[in-house]
Amino acid sequence: MGRCAPQESELRCQKAGGTIGIPLDQVARVETDRASPHPSPPTVTSSRFAPAAHAASPRPTGPLPVAEVAAPLLPGDLTPTVVQARIDHLTRSLGVTVADTASVRRELSLMHGWLGNAAMLANDYQRAEGHYADALQHDPELLSVRVNRGAALIALRRYDAADRLLLEVLPERPGLAEALDLLGESAFQAGRLDEAISHWERAQAARPDPRLESRLEQARRLRDAEDGFHQSGATHFLLKFDGGEATPELAREILAHLEDSYAALASRFAHYPDTLIQVTLYSRQAFHAATDSPQWVGGLFDGQIRIPVRGLTHLTPHVKRVLVHELAHSFIHSKTQGNAPPWIQEGVAQVVEGKSAAADRESLASERRAAGGSEHGLAFGYTASLSQVEFLISSWSESHLNALLDHLGRGADIDAALKAVTGHPQREFLRAWEEWLER
Repeated sequence: MGRCAPQESELRCQKAGGTIGIPLDQVARVETDRASPHPSPPTVTSSRFAPAAHAASPRPTGPLPVAEVAAPLLPGDLTPTVVQARIDHLTRSLGVTVADTASVRRELSLMHGWLGNAAMLANDYQRAEGHYADALQHDPELLSVRVNRGAALIALRRYDAADRLLLEVLPERPGLAEALDLLGESAFQAGRLDEAISHWERAQAARPDPRLESRLEQARRLRDAEDGFHQSGATHFLLKFDGGEATPELAREILAHLEDSYAALASRFAHYPDTLIQVTLYSRQAFHAATDSPQWVGGLFDGQIRIPVRGLTHLTPHVKRVLVHELAHSFIHSKTQGNAPPWIQEGVAQVVEGKSAAADRESLASERRAAGGSEHGLAFGYTASLSQVEFLISSWSESHLNALLDHLGRGADIDAALKAVTGHPQREFLRAWEEWLER
């Protein structure tokens, strides 16, 4: 099940396929292919480019490797700086020299594709999409780049654009599992479960994959659980609910609370998510059947907010806190493009919910001393995460926290983001936090 910790009346656990109560990143194995005598573009086996995390294992595999850049032109290891310099040189030569224009454009396409893959590995999806677009300007038929651009567009939640691009690929390669997989991902994240299942079934028929089979199973559970649900909308939300468990009046009350909370969080984070936020209310039995979560779970964010309403007739303070907590995760996930580490996700969401770890400082300090301090690393913990975010806000400010989220959203890792905002890399930040606990 992963790491679990009690949180008032419920326990929240980190799971491989999503986090009960919090949306922890789906981190898989990241690789660079070095089997070739000349370095090939970076490849990845990770679901980091897919913001909505439902599966128990990473999916789909991507980005696809782009054909190698001609080794004689770029001897030695390729780096983004070297590749960009070559792009600049070739761009200047277009129309000026007698060089073969088609060959130059082909090389430019490959190099932009390479940089796109490097940006995907760095979680900088906006930059990746830009490089893929540039690559396709020079060679519109480069298949791997077209598929990878679809993945980048999904990461940016531009589902319609991703669908158009990937659907153009299928007539040429009807059984291309990667394109079908991504089309399923796009449909799933947009809430079109029947369409997602259809694409994933075709992908499985083309190339069986146990990771994708688990996605299919969960999509089918969700579809079954949501069969016959009512649907209601507001400016920033799409709400689905079981009419037998939640009345239209309760649905309107929840939407009103979410809209009020949305306005407050948009101001607090200086950020507006660019898509409707999907919220689904289940009976307790349907919630656990659909999400495969234990009976004690009180809520889930996995790209959508999912809440068991337990036959409520009106909003309670507890459910209001759960909704705000999960909505905070949605904002953090959107602002950082899914690049926030677990302690930022959970710490910030708890602060937004109104919790404080002030009463736990002495016990946290004792735990850190017993563990050997920051020199021996720091395991994830909910109370520790809350305390670290409180330390960041009190020692710097809410504006610094927002700046940190901005750096993460541009693809920086947490070490670089902390250093840019606080002047301290992560190990030094943790040491300063431990000193703050002792004070």
